[in-house]
Amino acid sequence: MERNDGVRRVLSLAPVYRGLQRVLGSHKSCRRLATDVIRSTSTSVIVDIGCGTADIVDFIEFGEYIGFDPNPSYVEEAGRRVGDRGRVAVARVGESLLNEFLPARADIVIMMGVLHHMDDALACRSLRLAAGLLTDGGRFVAFDPGIVAGQPAIARFLAERDRGQHVRDVDATRTLLNQAFSQVDIDVHHDFLALPYTHIVAEATGPIVADGTSVSDARSI
Repeated sequence: MERNDGVRRVLSLAPVYRGLQRVLGSHKSCRRLATDVIRSTSTSVIVDIGCGTADIVDFIEFGEYIGFDPNPSYVEEAGRRVGDRGRVAVARVGESLLNEFLPARADIVIMMGVLHHMDDALACRSLRLAAGLLTDGGRFVAFDPGIVAGQPAIARFLAERDRGQHVRDVDATRTLLNQAFSQVDIDVHHDFLALPYTHIVAEATGPIVADGTSVSDARSI
Protein backbone atom coordinates (compact mmCIF):
# COMPACT_ATOMS: atom_id res chain seq x y z
CA MET A 1 0.00 0.00 0.00
CA GLU A 2 1.15 3.54 -0.70
CA ARG A 3 0.41 7.10 0.25
CA ASN A 4 -0.32 8.81 -3.05
CA ASP A 5 -1.52 12.17 -1.83
CA GLY A 6 0.02 15.46 -2.94
CA VAL A 7 3.59 15.40 -4.18
CA ARG A 8 3.86 11.63 -3.59
CA ARG A 9 1.53 11.02 -6.53
CA VAL A 10 4.00 12.34 -9.10
CA LEU A 11 6.62 9.86 -7.89
CA SER A 12 4.66 7.15 -9.70
CA LEU A 13 5.98 8.71 -12.93
CA ALA A 14 9.28 7.12 -13.89
CA PRO A 15 11.13 10.34 -14.93
CA VAL A 16 10.21 12.07 -11.66
CA TYR A 17 11.09 9.05 -9.56
CA ARG A 18 14.45 8.55 -11.27
CA GLY A 19 15.26 12.26 -11.02
CA LEU A 20 14.69 12.24 -7.27
CA GLN A 21 16.76 9.08 -6.88
CA ARG A 22 19.68 10.70 -8.71
CA VAL A 23 19.49 13.74 -6.43
CA LEU A 24 19.55 11.47 -3.38
CA GLY A 25 22.59 9.58 -4.65
CA SER A 26 20.96 6.31 -5.72
CA HIS A 27 23.80 5.51 -8.14
CA LYS A 28 26.17 5.34 -5.19
CA SER A 29 23.82 3.07 -3.25
CA CYS A 30 23.18 0.81 -6.27
CA ARG A 31 26.89 0.40 -6.89
CA ARG A 32 27.49 -0.42 -3.23
CA LEU A 33 24.61 -2.91 -3.12
CA ALA A 34 25.84 -4.61 -6.28
CA THR A 35 29.37 -5.00 -4.96
CA ASP A 36 28.82 -5.68 -1.26
CA VAL A 37 25.42 -7.36 -1.05
CA ILE A 38 24.08 -8.78 -4.32
CA ARG A 39 27.49 -10.10 -5.45
CA SER A 40 26.21 -11.59 -8.69
CA THR A 41 28.31 -13.07 -11.50
CA SER A 42 28.10 -13.06 -15.27
CA THR A 43 26.15 -16.33 -15.15
CA SER A 44 23.67 -15.42 -12.40
CA VAL A 45 19.95 -15.72 -13.08
CA ILE A 46 18.38 -12.82 -11.18
CA VAL A 47 14.69 -12.20 -10.48
CA ASP A 48 13.77 -8.69 -9.38
CA ILE A 49 10.39 -8.56 -7.60
CA GLY A 50 9.04 -5.03 -7.82
CA CYS A 51 11.82 -4.02 -10.19
CA GLY A 52 10.72 -0.40 -10.55
CA THR A 53 12.83 1.32 -13.21
CA ALA A 54 15.50 -1.42 -12.91
CA ASP A 55 18.33 1.00 -12.15
CA ILE A 56 20.23 -1.85 -10.48
CA VAL A 57 20.95 -3.53 -13.84
CA ASP A 58 23.54 -0.85 -14.61
CA PHE A 59 25.65 -2.10 -11.69
CA ILE A 60 25.23 -5.87 -11.44
CA GLU A 61 26.55 -8.75 -13.48
CA PHE A 62 24.09 -11.37 -14.68
CA GLY A 63 23.45 -14.01 -17.26
CA GLU A 64 19.70 -13.41 -17.23
CA TYR A 65 17.61 -10.68 -15.58
CA ILE A 66 13.84 -11.02 -15.06
CA GLY A 67 11.92 -8.20 -13.41
CA PHE A 68 8.29 -7.31 -12.83
CA ASP A 69 6.43 -4.41 -11.27
CA PRO A 70 2.79 -3.24 -11.18
CA ASN A 71 3.64 0.32 -12.36
CA PRO A 72 3.52 0.55 -16.20
CA SER A 73 5.55 3.76 -16.25
CA TYR A 74 8.34 2.15 -14.26
CA VAL A 75 8.30 -1.00 -16.38
CA GLU A 76 8.48 1.00 -19.61
CA GLU A 77 11.64 2.68 -18.32
CA ALA A 78 12.97 -0.65 -17.05
CA GLY A 79 12.46 -2.18 -20.48
CA ARG A 80 14.58 0.52 -22.10
CA ARG A 81 17.34 -0.06 -19.56
CA VAL A 82 17.31 -3.84 -19.71
CA GLY A 83 16.98 -4.08 -23.50
CA ASP A 84 17.89 -7.52 -24.80
CA ARG A 85 19.79 -8.40 -21.61
CA GLY A 86 16.63 -9.72 -19.94
CA ARG A 87 12.89 -9.24 -19.76
CA VAL A 88 10.43 -7.22 -17.71
CA ALA A 89 6.66 -7.21 -17.33
CA VAL A 90 3.81 -5.34 -15.72
CA ALA A 91 2.60 -7.80 -13.11
CA ARG A 92 1.80 -8.31 -9.43
CA VAL A 93 2.64 -11.14 -7.09
CA GLY A 94 -0.09 -13.76 -7.38
CA GLU A 95 -1.04 -13.08 -11.00
CA SER A 96 -1.23 -16.21 -13.13
CA LEU A 97 0.93 -14.77 -15.91
CA LEU A 98 3.96 -15.11 -13.63
CA ASN A 99 3.79 -18.88 -14.08
CA GLU A 100 4.89 -18.45 -17.68
CA PHE A 101 7.06 -15.38 -17.21
CA LEU A 102 9.34 -16.42 -14.35
CA PRO A 103 12.26 -18.83 -14.78
CA ALA A 104 12.25 -22.30 -13.28
CA ARG A 105 15.03 -21.29 -10.91
CA ALA A 106 17.00 -18.19 -9.94
CA ASP A 107 20.39 -17.79 -8.29
CA ILE A 108 19.46 -14.49 -6.65
CA VAL A 109 16.07 -12.91 -5.97
CA ILE A 110 16.04 -9.24 -5.01
CA MET A 111 13.48 -6.79 -3.68
CA MET A 112 14.89 -3.27 -3.72
CA GLY A 113 12.75 -0.84 -1.75
CA VAL A 114 9.63 -2.98 -2.11
CA LEU A 115 8.70 -4.71 1.17
CA HIS A 116 7.75 -1.45 2.91
CA HIS A 117 5.02 -0.99 0.29
CA MET A 118 3.44 -4.32 1.29
CA ASP A 119 1.41 -5.36 4.29
CA ASP A 120 2.53 -8.53 6.06
CA ALA A 121 0.22 -10.81 4.09
CA LEU A 122 1.37 -9.62 0.66
CA ALA A 123 5.00 -9.44 1.80
CA CYS A 124 4.81 -13.05 2.99
CA ARG A 125 3.38 -14.17 -0.37
CA SER A 126 6.20 -12.36 -2.15
CA LEU A 127 8.85 -13.90 0.07
CA ARG A 128 7.44 -17.38 -0.44
CA LEU A 129 7.52 -16.76 -4.18
CA ALA A 130 11.18 -15.76 -3.85
CA ALA A 131 11.97 -18.81 -1.73
CA GLY A 132 10.32 -21.12 -4.25
CA LEU A 133 12.42 -19.74 -7.09
CA LEU A 134 15.85 -20.09 -5.53
CA THR A 135 18.33 -22.74 -6.55
CA ASP A 136 20.20 -24.73 -3.92
CA GLY A 137 22.61 -22.23 -2.44
CA GLY A 138 20.64 -19.30 -3.88
CA ARG A 139 20.19 -16.06 -1.99
CA PHE A 140 17.43 -13.52 -1.37
CA VAL A 141 18.33 -9.86 -0.86
CA ALA A 142 16.07 -7.06 0.40
CA PHE A 143 16.83 -3.36 0.80
CA ASP A 144 14.29 -1.12 2.52
CA PRO A 145 13.96 1.95 4.72
CA GLY A 146 13.73 1.12 8.41
CA ILE A 147 12.88 2.52 11.80
CA VAL A 148 15.49 1.77 14.45
CA ALA A 149 16.44 3.07 17.86
CA GLY A 150 18.93 5.91 17.80
CA GLN A 151 18.64 6.67 14.11
CA PRO A 152 19.12 10.29 12.95
CA ALA A 153 15.99 12.36 13.54
CA ILE A 154 15.71 13.29 9.85
CA ALA A 155 15.97 9.63 8.87
CA ARG A 156 13.05 8.69 11.13
CA PHE A 157 11.06 11.70 9.91
CA LEU A 158 11.50 10.65 6.27
CA ALA A 159 10.84 6.96 6.92
CA GLU A 160 7.59 7.72 8.72
CA ARG A 161 6.44 9.78 5.73
CA ASP A 162 7.49 7.39 2.99
CA ARG A 163 4.97 6.46 0.30
CA GLY A 164 5.09 2.92 1.64
CA GLN A 165 2.95 2.53 4.75
CA HIS A 166 4.76 -0.53 6.13
CA VAL A 167 8.24 0.66 7.08
CA ARG A 168 9.43 -1.93 9.62
CA ASP A 169 12.01 -2.20 12.34
CA VAL A 170 14.67 -4.92 12.45
CA ASP A 171 12.65 -7.37 14.55
CA ALA A 172 9.57 -7.08 12.33
CA THR A 173 11.71 -7.52 9.22
CA ARG A 174 13.40 -10.61 10.63
CA THR A 175 10.09 -12.13 11.74
CA LEU A 176 8.67 -11.60 8.26
CA LEU A 177 11.64 -13.14 6.45
CA ASN A 178 11.78 -16.09 8.83
CA GLN A 179 8.41 -17.19 7.46
CA ALA A 180 10.12 -18.02 4.16
CA PHE A 181 13.81 -18.52 5.01
CA SER A 182 15.64 -20.39 7.75
CA GLN A 183 18.70 -18.13 7.74
CA VAL A 184 18.33 -14.35 7.83
CA ASP A 185 21.18 -11.86 8.22
CA ILE A 186 20.33 -8.18 8.72
CA ASP A 187 22.49 -5.06 8.71
CA VAL A 188 21.42 -1.48 9.40
CA HIS A 189 22.99 1.43 7.51
CA HIS A 190 22.54 5.19 7.67
CA ASP A 191 24.84 6.19 4.81
CA PHE A 192 23.50 4.77 1.55
CA LEU A 193 22.10 8.11 0.41
CA ALA A 194 23.35 11.68 0.24
CA LEU A 195 21.26 12.62 3.30
CA PRO A 196 20.82 10.71 6.59
CA TYR A 197 18.50 7.83 5.86
CA THR A 198 18.16 4.45 7.54
CA HIS A 199 18.15 1.28 5.45
CA ILE A 200 17.70 -2.31 6.51
CA VAL A 201 19.69 -4.68 4.31
CA ALA A 202 18.68 -8.34 4.59
CA GLU A 203 20.23 -11.46 3.08
CA ALA A 204 18.33 -14.73 3.41
CA THR A 205 19.03 -18.34 2.53
CA GLY A 206 17.50 -21.73 3.30
CA PRO A 207 14.10 -21.45 1.60
CA ILE A 208 11.15 -22.78 3.60
CA VAL A 209 8.15 -24.14 1.73
CA ALA A 210 5.45 -24.22 4.38
CA ASP A 211 2.12 -25.99 4.76
CA GLY A 212 2.74 -28.35 1.85
CA THR A 213 2.99 -25.49 -0.65
CA SER A 214 4.99 -26.61 -3.67
CA VAL A 215 7.47 -24.42 -5.50
CA SER A 216 5.11 -24.08 -8.48
CA ASP A 217 2.13 -23.28 -6.26
CA ALA A 218 4.11 -20.51 -4.55
CA ARG A 219 4.07 -18.53 -7.79
CA SER A 220 0.32 -18.02 -7.69
CA ILE A 221 -0.56 -18.09 -3.99
